[in-house]
Amino acid sequence: MSSYSLYNEFKTKTKLQSENRKLHSTLNKSLNNYQTKYSSGVAQFSNLDAFREKLKFIRTKAVLNLEKNLLQFETNFIKNGGELFWADTAEDVYQIIQHLLTDKTNIVSVKSKSMATEEIDLNLFLENNDIQVTETDLGEYIVQLRDEKPSHITAPALHLSKEEIALLFHENFNLKPDANAEEITEYVREILRKKFTSAELGISGANFLIADSGSIALTENEGNASLVTSWPKFHIAIAGIDKVISNYADLSIIWPMLSSHATGQKISVYNHIISGPQQEEEGDGPEKMFVILLNNGRDNLLKDKELRQSLHCIKCGACSNTCPVYKILSGHSYGSVYNGPIGSITTPHLKENENHFHLSFASSLCAKCSEICPVKIPLDELLLYNRALAVKNEKIPKSEIRSIKLLTRILKSRKRMNMGSAGIRKLVFKIVFRKKWGVYRANPDFPKQSFNKIKRKQQLL
Repeated sequence: MSSYSLYNEFKTKTKLQSENRKLHSTLNKSLNNYQTKYSSGVAQFSNLDAFREKLKFIRTKAVLNLEKNLLQFETNFIKNGGELFWADTAEDVYQIIQHLLTDKTNIVSVKSKSMATEEIDLNLFLENNDIQVTETDLGEYIVQLRDEKPSHITAPALHLSKEEIALLFHENFNLKPDANAEEITEYVREILRKKFTSAELGISGANFLIADSGSIALTENEGNASLVTSWPKFHIAIAGIDKVISNYADLSIIWPMLSSHATGQKISVYNHIISGPQQEEEGDGPEKMFVILLNNGRDNLLKDKELRQSLHCIKCGACSNTCPVYKILSGHSYGSVYNGPIGSITTPHLKENENHFHLSFASSLCAKCSEICPVKIPLDELLLYNRALAVKNEKIPKSEIRSIKLLTRILKSRKRMNMGSAGIRKLVFKIVFRKKWGVYRANPDFPKQSFNKIKRKQQLL
């Protein structure tokens, strides 16, 4: 889809969502609750800023040594009995999975929460190849029932109220329309138990890849990832190449920082380190385990000195939780799997998403995202950097580029800014920007005298 089409689609979505009061009420309730929990979660750190600096160092070191760490992970994972594959694109992942499942038919699979698989639309590929796939994270299961993408990196169904979720289960399973959270959870648990016991294939992501042990690290709160990775005969883990870290010791900083910024917990309920298929002395685990390392455009971020910082992200979602734009639009308006500030930065550089540069303009640049980021990524600066790239490389509609260049020329010249009377300037602004500014904002009230004239009268210029 062209950049112009995506831009128009984005404008249509944002207009609808900005007028959706019901959505705003649901988001505000959830995000206000998050803010309270976040404050409690980070209280465990005696010096939060020092921990953020430490985490920034850990992630910077991992990304700067990405090739070395990935090769070390590959070597150690194979030593543990696993099989590893490298995938440059989504299509590569599909071909690898087809190869792994060549002699298998009527496959039932269970899947734990994974943004990398959402990124490559894995569920659609599996369904098109007659592989039954069931999301086992409750939020992911809900959006799967609604045939939607997640609206948030860590909370897939954040955009839905309790009443909407209850109605969904009433329509699909005839639960009572006012079922509470406990009743819905218990019902889903019964469904998923049957899926776990019949599934031959388990699919997961990986929160982190531990280089020195060849292990994947998974953190969760529901226990479903534990079952996905241990009950089925085969386990496929798909992870972005940016997820690698050096060693176990790094997790002692990463896990509490991730949980406190994602959900306000001191630590997640379940934390797993999985090093390969079941060993002789172990009581559970898959017969075979495969890891697919996904690039999908991450090398575009890696080779740019500024954008490389975005690969430090630990996918906590805190930047979205504090973003005033996200609070109005929700994740689905962005038209991308990764939404909010971090998604607006990375999405245009991932494979086949180069027409999403308009997302970097969907920001107030208030810098709240940068202030809360546990890895100290300068998100507001990177949004501005992306905007400059968009204009330079003509990745946004030409009409927008012309407007930006015209405004820049005017704003750089005091003489041009002071042209005409206040009334004329007000009229010109109202006519020229009636569709781009006046629809959503009040027109500015230009002063009768310019700053220069006032200061000349005061003999300061």
